[in-house]
Amino acid sequence: MLIDVRRVRWSAPPWTILLFLGICAASVLWSVGPSDTERSVGLYGAIALFACLVVANTETPALLRGVIWGALIVAGIALWAVWTERIGAGGPIGVNPVVGVHGNRNVLSYTLFIGLCAVLCYRPRGRLKLLRLIVVFSVVLGTLVAARSGTGFVSAAVVIVGAIAFEFVRRLNPFATVRSRVIGCSLVAAAFLVSLASFGTISELLGKTGDFSGRMPVWSAIVEVWSDAPVGGYGWGAIWPYSWFHPQVTPQKWNIDQKAGLWYAHGHNSVFDLLPQLGVVGVVAFVLIVAVAVRWVLVSLDAVEFSTVRWIAVGILGFVVYSITEPMLAVPVGWFLLVILAADAQRLAHSRRLAR
Repeated sequence: MLIDVRRVRWSAPPWTILLFLGICAASVLWSVGPSDTERSVGLYGAIALFACLVVANTETPALLRGVIWGALIVAGIALWAVWTERIGAGGPIGVNPVVGVHGNRNVLSYTLFIGLCAVLCYRPRGRLKLLRLIVVFSVVLGTLVAARSGTGFVSAAVVIVGAIAFEFVRRLNPFATVRSRVIGCSLVAAAFLVSLASFGTISELLGKTGDFSGRMPVWSAIVEVWSDAPVGGYGWGAIWPYSWFHPQVTPQKWNIDQKAGLWYAHGHNSVFDLLPQLGVVGVVAFVLIVAVAVRWVLVSLDAVEFSTVRWIAVGILGFVVYSITEPMLAVPVGWFLLVILAADAQRLAHSRRLAR
């Protein structure tokens, strides 16, 4: 786009994204912090605009390469920081977690995790490129494991199994029969359930508590505070003091901290993080974004479409799994990923209509 602005393509954002942002903007009418809500809508609107421009001006393979390069840069900087004893140093990588330049292993983990999803969906041509991709996969997965995040372990296992299952079903039958769909969905569901059941064990092995690393108290506190404004919440961007966005302290946030017995920067779950901000209305809009994108996983595909749908399927699967313990919807890079997946699904729908 910077080389030749005249040739920039533009496509309308997905209606589900517009609906969600519209609800966010409307919440300024009942927000406990109207100015913070306005600023937050501007931030996430700008990210959504950028994501839509990226999708409109790239094909899926180029988009995946960009995400992969981003993950490699993040992994390289994180390992360099350890090597130079700047951040996360003080012991071998296998003993101390690699925390990245942000100083938080969960942040590093979910950032690399997005790159892992892209690696699993990219299909190189030629043995040399395949070997190069294997090296990239090893670096990204190895750094993610070195971060020692329980959610990262579980999510990586789920998306790897999901990507393998998706490829297996594609070879078995290109989603043309109910039988093939049931097989693929069953494999992914089984991987999800097994990984979820083992979350406590993984957390304990990493030296953390088995109750989702102590997140249950804040979820309970969120439900109590949200119950006073169940439909629309207290306004988008008016509750959580994210590290990337700082609103004024509100009585609702103070109540959550008091009930949870600890200060929290976010809800540690996409739905629980969203509830006190937009209530049930916001959660329904969020579910619509995911559902409309996922529907393309269950239709007959040709060879060209399969590349895009595989990316949508694995990306949405990873996003949902990681959302169990992290507010991926509100995390800027998570929101960017979700908009990209939704925009890719809309592009696929548009190409189908043109073909008819």
